[in-house]
Amino acid sequence: MDNIIPKEENTSVSTTDLDTIKSVYYWLNAKPDTNIKVFQETRKVTFNDIITLNQQIQDKLKNHNLFTSVTTINIIFKGGKIKSYGAWNEFQRTSWEIPEVTESISISWDINIQLPNYQLPQRHTMKVRLGSSIKPGEFFQMMTTSDDDVDIIENTSFLVCKVDFVNAVISNELIAIVENWHSCLKKTDTIAWFQKYAENHKHSIARISHYLIPFTGLMLLYVAFKYHLSKYETIIFDKVTYTDMYIWILFIFIVYFLFNFIGSTLGERIYSLVNKFDSPMIFDVTRGDKNSQDEINKKNTGLSKQLNIQFWLSVIGSLLSIILTKLIERFWN
Repeated sequence: MDNIIPKEENTSVSTTDLDTIKSVYYWLNAKPDTNIKVFQETRKVTFNDIITLNQQIQDKLKNHNLFTSVTTINIIFKGGKIKSYGAWNEFQRTSWEIPEVTESISISWDINIQLPNYQLPQRHTMKVRLGSSIKPGEFFQMMTTSDDDVDIIENTSFLVCKVDFVNAVISNELIAIVENWHSCLKKTDTIAWFQKYAENHKHSIARISHYLIPFTGLMLLYVAFKYHLSKYETIIFDKVTYTDMYIWILFIFIVYFLFNFIGSTLGERIYSLVNKFDSPMIFDVTRGDKNSQDEINKKNTGLSKQLNIQFWLSVIGSLLSIILTKLIERFWN
């Protein structure tokens, strides 16, 4: 009987095949690291600025062994309307002579780069969001419901750059481009000094306007009381005098509460006027953005005039009451 020698199966896997398997597995399953850079300072962003940012990114990627690069952009307008572009050329060809007002812009880059020691191109993604993703009225709600400080900072920042990367050098290069691009942007339209002062001291302005009104009322009552006393050569503390004193004390309370109510209403109105000031537009992409900036300028100018009139009327009224009191005292003396 012939000896049967079983044929050994070649179960070994070449090193090259193993590296390929590792690359495929990593490409499909690996979770890349993340770099996030936030920019708090608000700047003006135009259509040409957006084009420049993408061009700078593409120029930097040419220095690497680029396999694929896809740029997408989403533009969110006030009122909930959104325009999404899966191809950058379509975004460039679009006419932006439209009435919509830009609220925020999100640009994403999906990049595959061939790296040393990797068999397959490795995916890197970068996302740049311009404009706060939450409205001012939603900030307090977010503060009370979110425990993630990073999430709060991201959602309230003017610009957020997030890079998911395999190669840290590429990540740092991309973030550096965005940082330099942000520093080169123009500043937003200048806020008038009075608006800036009112916004920074609105509590004090409202309180002063509030308390000046009851002060004016009490000063006028003091003038009336002095006039009343001038009718008497001598004061006799009898029943009539005590009744008279009771009536004047009652007048004091009535005048104080009446004028305090008026002052409180004026203070609340001034505080409300200050809160109605609008910040300058950060986008200058559409025709609606330009028109919105003109409307903001007109609105803020009108609010400043109203605020000046109401505040200075309360101040002048108080000064006049003091001057009137002094003049009457001098006249009677």
